Amino acid sequence: MTRYRKIATNEAERFDGSDEQLKKYKIMRSSKPHKRLENGDCYSTEEYSFPNGHGMQNVAVGDWIITEPNGDNTVLFNTDFRKTYEKVD
Repeated sequence: MTRYRKIATNEAERFDGSDEQLKKYKIMRSSKPHKRLENGDCYSTEEYSFPNGHGMQNVAVGDWIITEPNGDNTVLFNTDFRKTYEKVD
């Protein structure tokens, strides 16, 4: 089997539940609060979702919103993001 590596450079932003991000990504939310864990990650009991090219996408505080080269937005858990992406300058 041949192995492949992604070569596209994507923009990513860690979701923090701010009003700015809610507007930017047209995110809808419920009214439950979120908590910060001891390791710095956030745990959210709020439910957030936004429209993308495939319907509604769920996102939680601490997840990463990835903007694909075609403009679509998708979501990765923090642990998956850290395994998949590295920062470029």
